[in-house]
Amino acid sequence: GKGESHKFVNFRLKAGAVYKLDGRNSFSAHAFYGTVAPRPYNAYISPRIKDDVITGLESEKISSFDLGYTWNYRTFRGSITAYWTDFRDGNERTSFYDDLNSTFMNYALTGVRKEHKGVEVGLAYKVTPSVTVSAAANLARYQYKNRPTGTRSYENGSQPDVTQTVYLKNFYVGGTPQEAYSLSFNWAAPNMWFFEVNGTWMNRAYIDLSPIRHEKMDNLWTTVDTKQELEAKLREITTQEKLNEALIINMSIGKVIYLSRTASLNVNLNLNNLLDNRNIRRAATSRDVSTTPTSPPPSIPTKFTTARASKCI
Repeated sequence: GKGESHKFVNFRLKAGAVYKLDGRNSFSAHAFYGTVAPRPYNAYISPRIKDDVITGLESEKISSFDLGYTWNYRTFRGSITAYWTDFRDGNERTSFYDDLNSTFMNYALTGVRKEHKGVEVGLAYKVTPSVTVSAAANLARYQYKNRPTGTRSYENGSQPDVTQTVYLKNFYVGGTPQEAYSLSFNWAAPNMWFFEVNGTWMNRAYIDLSPIRHEKMDNLWTTVDTKQELEAKLREITTQEKLNEALIINMSIGKVIYLSRTASLNVNLNLNNLLDNRNIRRAATSRDVSTTPTSPPPSIPTKFTTARASKCI
């Protein structure tokens, strides 16, 4: 039947300013504050079996600010932007099979705070009227900035829901590179031909965290004999794996064919991952394994999702 209704009133405020130093140089600043209603997927603890929502269900608060400098000359243009975004009162949920209790488990995080900050640079230089070299870079840090509340929910009802603190502060937000560089070569050839080669190098991407590995384990010390062994065990359980560095080279060729004065045909050929690099890890998640105070998560290899091989479009 129909469940309880949940209503949210949200708003967004934006402000911006641009100062033109002259016709070719300018400075800009933008600020944003707004709220976003929780996604239904994250709002319910165990949506397959009950109508219970997370405790303190509320909208996420987002604050953002950026400051940039842009220049545009005949042969050289570019921009530099520093940005900062703060997310508060966010909600996340993950689901997995709990071998220890032989049931499907839902794990909800509430009151999540994350911070994204970094610097972006974009440059373009015309070597000749038909040849342009472009470069871009992003140096960032995306991190959890607090210790949110986590709730375990056992779908077979073998145990009541358990709520406790999850120690995520200063761990990285997974799933995206926090450092990336790109270099492109573009040639507008005669007779309406176009050629471009692009290389992108990505680094400092981390696996998505498993909250269950960051819960408080009061009796973990009983499983070891020394302080050094305890510290080693903590690192084994909580260390956030880093995805491998990746280099991707793409190439495209295009041709514009004029059929008449009012009609034209564009033909494009794109070759992605030209080096056929099959060791590019796109995403991964720490293996979710249930624990008890004296049973820390076992060492189970992380599952990775890799990028596709060379592709022609």
